[in-house]
Amino acid sequence: MSDSLAGVDRVSYQDKAEPISYRQLLARTDIPDDFRTLTLTFVADGKTLRTLTFPYGASFNVSFYPQAPRQGRLLRSLGHPHPGSPDL
Repeated sequence: MSDSLAGVDRVSYQDKAEPISYRQLLARTDIPDDFRTLTLTFVADGKTLRTLTFPYGASFNVSFYPQAPRQGRLLRSLGHPHPGSPDL
């Protein structure tokens, strides 16, 4: 590690690869549309129960969760968040 040498392997990427926030990234017109949304997929036993696509910063609650599948006489839990957990 060096405090005097720039970059990786002495190659500087200054002005070529600079960190930006997600909001700055979204403001660009040259990014793929898939970068503008997030997809959450609920899967149980290899079967997709529900897929949600939402914009960055959106929130949802347990009403968006799919019905948990029954296994025998038991109803599985889909891992509901604990009270006070942050929204997505």
